[in-house]
Amino acid sequence: MKFDKLSFEKFGKGDFDLYFQLVSDENVMIMITGRPLSRTEALTKFKQVLKINEERSQFGYYTVRTNPEEHFIGLAKLVLIKDGEAEAGYMLLPAYWGKGYGTLISQSLIKYSEGIESLKTLIAIIDPENQASKRILEKGGFKLDEVGEIERLPAEIYRLPLR
Repeated sequence: MKFDKLSFEKFGKGDFDLYFQLVSDENVMIMITGRPLSRTEALTKFKQVLKINEERSQFGYYTVRTNPEEHFIGLAKLVLIKDGEAEAGYMLLPAYWGKGYGTLISQSLIKYSEGIESLKTLIAIIDPENQASKRILEKGGFKLDEVGEIERLPAEIYRLPLR
């Protein structure tokens, strides 16, 4: 799928190096898992990503590239949590931080989600310290719904009704 300046394509078997580039970066992962993933951990998670990508055609984990240059800049995800509700999220390589790509990805995921009739709500989970992501979510219409912990890490859950 293509939106404005970005293109999204589901991760495939040959994309592990791109995935590992993200999840092994300490700066990227500090607000997600608190630490970078080892190669072994990344391989395990990547297998889960591929499985999720195969299970549902409208949902999954996507490579994000710039148009028309096709530079890999990060990952976007739209994962079904339960009937009618999906989690939207993204990770960007540090070289692309602060350039508006987070907003573009978020807007693209919202626009795409609005076209999925069965989807009623989007959620997004962020580290409470991640002020940039908080601003992007609020700009997109998400509202803070819960504050707590997920896998022993502080988390804020934002919701966006689609219908």
